[in-house]
Amino acid sequence: MRQHSGSISQSSERVRQTRYREKKRDPGTVWGDLLVGSLPFMELLNINLGGRLSFAEVVMLVLFPIMILRRGKALSDDRGKWIFLFAIFWLIALVLSDIYNDSPPSDYLRGWFKILVFIGCYAVLGLLLINVKRVLMWTTSFSLIISMRAYLNLIDDASFENIWKFGMGQGAALLICAPIFWRQWKFGMQKKYLLQISVVFMVISFVSFMLYARSYAGIACLTGFIVYFFSKYRGAKINVGHVGWATAGSLLLGYAVLSIYVYAAPKGFLGEVIQGKFEERYGSDTTVASVVLGGRPEILVSTQAIADSPIIGYGSWARDAKYAELLFDLTQNYLGGAAAQREYDSDGFDLIPSHSHLTGAWVEAGIFGGVFWIGVLVWSLLEVGPVALRAGDLLGLLVLIMLPVFLWNVLFSPFGAHAKIDAAFFLAIATLLIRKNKPIHS
Repeated sequence: MRQHSGSISQSSERVRQTRYREKKRDPGTVWGDLLVGSLPFMELLNINLGGRLSFAEVVMLVLFPIMILRRGKALSDDRGKWIFLFAIFWLIALVLSDIYNDSPPSDYLRGWFKILVFIGCYAVLGLLLINVKRVLMWTTSFSLIISMRAYLNLIDDASFENIWKFGMGQGAALLICAPIFWRQWKFGMQKKYLLQISVVFMVISFVSFMLYARSYAGIACLTGFIVYFFSKYRGAKINVGHVGWATAGSLLLGYAVLSIYVYAAPKGFLGEVIQGKFEERYGSDTTVASVVLGGRPEILVSTQAIADSPIIGYGSWARDAKYAELLFDLTQNYLGGAAAQREYDSDGFDLIPSHSHLTGAWVEAGIFGGVFWIGVLVWSLLEVGPVALRAGDLLGLLVLIMLPVFLWNVLFSPFGAHAKIDAAFFLAIATLLIRKNKPIHS
C-alpha cells in the first residue's frame, strides 16, 4: 500500500512539474479560460447573416483579426500552418469555380463565407487552446451541449433515437469520461482509468446499436478499441506499415460486423424494433454492399460529378438536376421506391448531393477542395495518430478519442451547420499535439 501511495505521489509530482513548465511556456489568462469554456455553449444561439451562423462563430470571427494582430507570430511558426495555405487554395479554387459557372451571389457569398469562417475558427482555436487544461475545458463543455445542439437541429423530428444518433451518444460518452479525464490531468495517466474509458465507449456502442444509431455504434466501438490499444502501447513508436495494418484490420472487422448485422437483423435476432426499421429501409433480402451504399448513396453521385469535372468545380451550392435524378435512381436500386422518393425530396431537385466534407468540397471547388481534405486525412492518419500514441499523454488520448468522429465526418458528413467548428477544433488540438511533440527544428 505504501509503495502504491508513493508511486501515485511521484506521478502527481511529475504532473505538477509538467503543468508548471506548460504554464511558464503558455501562461494563458483566466479570461481566456472562461472564453474557452463558454464558446461551446454559444453554439446553441444562431444568428442569420445571409446564412445561419452560431453565436460562437460570430465571436470567433470578431476575435480573429484582433488575435492575429496580437499573437499572429504564434501561428506563423506553427507546424499546422500548411492547413492555412491549403485552405486558402481551396477558397481561391471555389472563387474561380463560381466565376466559371456564373454562380448567383446568394450562393457564392455563402460558399466563400463558409470557408472564411472555418479558417477563422481554426486560427482562433489554435491561439486559445494552448494547453491540455483548455482542451479539457472545451471537451467538457462540448459534452454538455451537444445533445441540445442535436435537438435544435432536429426540432421537426426530435425523437430520442435521432437526438442520440446525431449527438447525444457522443455527448454521453464524453460526459461520463469527463471526471476520468480531469483526474488524469491532475494525477497523471493510469492504465486502470484508460481501461474504464475503453469500457464506457464499448457500452455506448452497444446502446447506440440498439437505438439503430449504426454509424455512431461503429465509431464508439472503434474508439473503445483505440483507447485499449493506447493503454497497452502508449509511448511506442509506430510507422506507416502499422497504420496500414490497423486500417485494414478495422475494415475487416467492420465488414464482419456488418455481415452479422445483415444476416441477423431481418430474421429478428436483434429484436423486433431493429427488424422493422431494417426491413422498412432495405427490405428483407439485402447485402452488405446495399447497406453500405444505401446508407450514403450521395457519395456515389458526388463521385460521378467529380469524375465528370475533376479540375473545375460546379461552384458554391453546386446545382445540376441530372445528379439529383441519379440519386433517385441509385437509391431506388438499393433502398426501394418509397425510400428513394424520401431521399430525393429531402435533397431538393437540383443540388448535387454529396454528404461529405471531402466530396462536397471537390464538387463545389474542384480539385483543390478535394486536395485540402485528402491532405487532412493523410496527415491525421500518418502523423497525428502515431505522434499521439508515442506521446502517451492526456492530450494524445483526447486527440485519438476525437479522431474516429473527425474521420467519419470528413468522409460521410456534410460540411455545414456546426461542422466548421467541430473540424476546426480537432485540427487545432492535433496541431497543438504536433507542436508539443515535434518541434520545427526536429
